[in-house]
Amino acid sequence: MTLHSGLSSAEVQRRLAEFGPNEIRREQTTTPFTLLVRQFASPVILLLLGASAVSAALGEWLNTLAVGTIVVVNAAIGFFQEHRAERAVMALRSMTAPRGRVRRDGHSLMVSATTIVPGDVLILKAGDIAAADARLHDAHALSTNEASLTGESTPVEKTTTSTLAGTALAERHDFVFMGTSIATGTGLAEVVATGMRTELGRIAHLLATAEDSVTPLQQRLARVSRTLLFICGVIVAVVALAGLLRGWPPMQVFMAAVSLAVAAVPEGLPAVVTIALAVGVQRMAARHVLIRRLPAVETLGCATVICTDKTGTLTTGAMRVRELWGQDHSRVLAAAAACSDAELGRDGHADVGSPTERGIHRDEIETKNPRIREIPFDSVQRRMSIERADERVYIKGAVESVLPLCVSGLGGASEANAQMAERGLRILAVAVAPAGAELRATLLGLIGLADPPRTEAIDAVAAARTAGIRTVMITGDHPITARAIAKELGILSDHDAPEDVVHARATPEDKIKIVREWKSRGAVVAMTGDGVNDAPALKLPARRRTWCSPTTTSQASSPPSAKVVAFSTTSAKRLSICCQVTPPN
Repeated sequence: MTLHSGLSSAEVQRRLAEFGPNEIRREQTTTPFTLLVRQFASPVILLLLGASAVSAALGEWLNTLAVGTIVVVNAAIGFFQEHRAERAVMALRSMTAPRGRVRRDGHSLMVSATTIVPGDVLILKAGDIAAADARLHDAHALSTNEASLTGESTPVEKTTTSTLAGTALAERHDFVFMGTSIATGTGLAEVVATGMRTELGRIAHLLATAEDSVTPLQQRLARVSRTLLFICGVIVAVVALAGLLRGWPPMQVFMAAVSLAVAAVPEGLPAVVTIALAVGVQRMAARHVLIRRLPAVETLGCATVICTDKTGTLTTGAMRVRELWGQDHSRVLAAAAACSDAELGRDGHADVGSPTERGIHRDEIETKNPRIREIPFDSVQRRMSIERADERVYIKGAVESVLPLCVSGLGGASEANAQMAERGLRILAVAVAPAGAELRATLLGLIGLADPPRTEAIDAVAAARTAGIRTVMITGDHPITARAIAKELGILSDHDAPEDVVHARATPEDKIKIVREWKSRGAVVAMTGDGVNDAPALKLPARRRTWCSPTTTSQASSPPSAKVVAFSTTSAKRLSICCQVTPPN
């Protein structure tokens, strides 16, 4: 096999049989029948069913009908609410590329992603979704958007320079990963892992191995049921003993004891609880929150710590100009636009080009000042230049790459660059030079870009702080960027230790460990995120009991306990999904 010819058709079939299809095993959906049966699994419901059966045996048909109606109504409310939530969740699950372009038998082919095997040669270009994990053998101005996998907010530049084994996922610049999108450039890559062996598959495995657990409310209702069963048993025993001592007929003793026991069962309790939770769910739905399990809404009110992802959750997920440095800001922006290949989409079409460059319609520029020649961006020089009809060369790129070309306009540039970097901005230098004289360029200014915080996220963090809820950022992004955004959001204050509230370069395993650490401290933890790498932390294994006061979020005087309210968000639909509520390990 060579990069030019790729695998043969026969070899593809052999490897497909050996490694299996290139697909992620998805979590098995919950069938409507399972959802319905689950509504009757509560100990309180089972107790009511038992009481109803006894009432029927005793001929108390009115009581039987009343209890049965309550049970059916309770099950119907829970079933329809959870079934609607389950359908909405399944509609959001689609992460991998349906097709991919490969070289086989010396030809370029578009094939189903499920048929791609280790050893296949992927042909990558801007706009593609990587169909498997692959090592790069050729890359031209190639960058990928890995935010959903690593949390990195800016496109990651890719090279063919090998990285060492064990390098962090966000630093493996010689690989492309399944489910990530190609932002710019082109490349050739050899597939090294498919299906569940990919990084996306590894995360899916972490998610699949997480265990469901009952919620704190369900635990308390179970304790109530056990207490009622004990009380009923005592009533039956006491009444039976007293009746026999007084010489009552055995059947009369039995009827009296059972009647008192049935009377002790609170028939309205499940219905009252379910209706109260359903009202809470509807109020949450009005705020664009979808609750999968009714009892989860109760625990949301008990959270004391919110662990949250950054990119796309607290931030917009799109690069924006945050700061400008230079004598003429308009000239800086105009020159940057003249040295760009990106463009905003029109009429519903997607944006084109690097997210760092998007934000302009270039039609007017190309018409009035058409390009003569260009040197595209590459990862070695880290800059690009375009010569236009006005006999000027417009240059844009990394500061350390552009400044050496400049002979003027440099005063204060180094200091401005350092200050912008401290604020976590991605910095582009913009310069202009006479045609054919790029080594005599004039620096026009610096552009500081970042993925800005959502306005509603700033308000939410402030509201949480006022309510005594601590917000903790867990992200795969760069530490400097993460801390800068945390300060802007109000998560990180002068009184906070950064290592407590900001965790950068975090892997999916790290997110699980951090959530469990907060749980071990007695916190009631909420986990939120919109990326694939957040999924395992949204669904944690748990086994111990929990306790939560329904009247306060403070746990200072409560016994050590914790639980997790996990929910995820999707920027596309601005929808939140409550996935799981679990007690601590």
